[in-house]
Amino acid sequence: MAIQMKRQTGLAKTTKPPITNSEDVKIKELKYKNIQYALEEAVLSDSVALLRHFLQKKYECSEEPQQDVNMKAGDVLEFVHDLSSGRSTPYIGALGQYVWTNTSDNTGKMRTQYSFGIMGYNGTTTKIGNCSFVGRNVTILDTKLMPAPDKSLDKVLAGQMFTVITRVEPPFVLKTGVGKYEGFSVDVLEEIASMMNFNFEIKELDSFTNNKSDVTADWDTIIKQLIVGNASMAIGSLAVKSSREEQISFSYTIISSTISMLSKRPVNSPVLFQFLWPFSWQLWVVIIAFYVVAGGALWAMSKYDVTQNGSEQQFNLKESIWYSVNLFLGGGTEYSPQTTSMRTMVAFFWFCTLVITAAYTANLAAYLTLQQQDTRIKTVDKLSKQMTVKYGLQKNSDLMHFFKDSSMDPYERMWATIKLEEETRLVPDRETGVRMVKNGVNGSDFIFLDLAKINEYTALQRCDMESYDQNFKETKFSMGFPDGAPYKDDINRAILILKERGRLDALIDKWWAIPKTRECADYVRPEDMKKPTAELDLDNMLGVFIILMACVSLSVIIEVSKRIRMIFNGRRKKV
Repeated sequence: MAIQMKRQTGLAKTTKPPITNSEDVKIKELKYKNIQYALEEAVLSDSVALLRHFLQKKYECSEEPQQDVNMKAGDVLEFVHDLSSGRSTPYIGALGQYVWTNTSDNTGKMRTQYSFGIMGYNGTTTKIGNCSFVGRNVTILDTKLMPAPDKSLDKVLAGQMFTVITRVEPPFVLKTGVGKYEGFSVDVLEEIASMMNFNFEIKELDSFTNNKSDVTADWDTIIKQLIVGNASMAIGSLAVKSSREEQISFSYTIISSTISMLSKRPVNSPVLFQFLWPFSWQLWVVIIAFYVVAGGALWAMSKYDVTQNGSEQQFNLKESIWYSVNLFLGGGTEYSPQTTSMRTMVAFFWFCTLVITAAYTANLAAYLTLQQQDTRIKTVDKLSKQMTVKYGLQKNSDLMHFFKDSSMDPYERMWATIKLEEETRLVPDRETGVRMVKNGVNGSDFIFLDLAKINEYTALQRCDMESYDQNFKETKFSMGFPDGAPYKDDINRAILILKERGRLDALIDKWWAIPKTRECADYVRPEDMKKPTAELDLDNMLGVFIILMACVSLSVIIEVSKRIRMIFNGRRKKV
């Protein structure tokens, strides 16, 4: 006996008529979640039901079966012929009414007189026709065009719920409380969800792995969660890589980043008496001693000056010191030496004063110029050519593999230097790198190389650090989806709209901006280092005014003391 039944797969879906027959053989309606296996299960169910239908017709199931009675193939074929010819009550199963005709070689029977519903999917499942099998070689196909899907962004994903997996990494994702998150990536997701009217739930990687101690979980673990279906999308600092593109799908680029150097910002420490810096303190002592000695020598020689006899203004010690100070400061005096010896000494005194003044002026100008020069390390090339400042990067990061595999200069030289001090230059995480930039390494400054967007955010939050962008190794960040996710294209449309409306630029400005609460008055401002001239502030010259006020105060004290002494002397004479 050969009973053949054809099965159709693909877009065909079985119709679901009532499952009944005259002998009260009823099969419950089949509800399937997977269309691929629905037809196979329905055929299996109908095969069992047909056998039961035949047994109920042939034998009395309420009594004990007779001994040594076997079921013959001819009995089954006769039963099938009776069903097809209408002499027996037709059987209606899960796949409709069963009608058989002879096969082309007349060796068996094949089922006919049944149909399948043809379903189409364009966001929603819609019946678009029927496929009917009437006879052995007769097939009737009745279809209609699939209705155009509604591609409005506010409707394609409306009401759907998505599970979003991420890892906390400022400024992309920050955790503000239990189940509460904020950050650049979270804001982008909220903009898209508001535009498309879908809901989402953010879960950290720990929520899936139950590994609460693994705070710095690798992105590859998140990708695995997308692959196995534990999440609908991933957000955060998810970098687009060729190895990941083979496993999951990515959205359009949301933000990109190159590499930057995070370094310590110089402290703005004004020097009140920096006008004294052109000369060392030893030279200042010699200059003062020189003028005191020169004034004393003039006083000593004036004792032998015959022109002083009978003169109202005597060249005493006080006038001699005053004369030498006037020469030093470029002032003038009413007295002029008359003797040849005194004039010779005064001429040499003028020459020394000229040399000292010229040297002081030149050194002061050079000092102020050098002070305004920007000697900070701002490029990778300059960093690689020095050994004073140490530098490093995160261990096992993409940047580390870039330096390790690179054969270009200066990256190859820098990797060789890093390998010499691998324990201190390859840091375990970003927090350690930032801490080393702040405190230094073994008394030396430290520069941390990392993604520019990460370093820039760190520098904006702190006054004592600054970031210098380098034009190499661009990294693109996107949203991740399971491979073949049907909603990827719609979300990409939403991302394009955000770019066109300037919303992405606004969110970048929001998260990469100087906090209003930050005060950095004690540190050198980057704009000050770009000035072409050596502009002096009040702090730079405040020492001059302090000395002026001290001298004025001293002169007032001397004058008041002199007046008090004159008053006491006058009273004493009266007594």
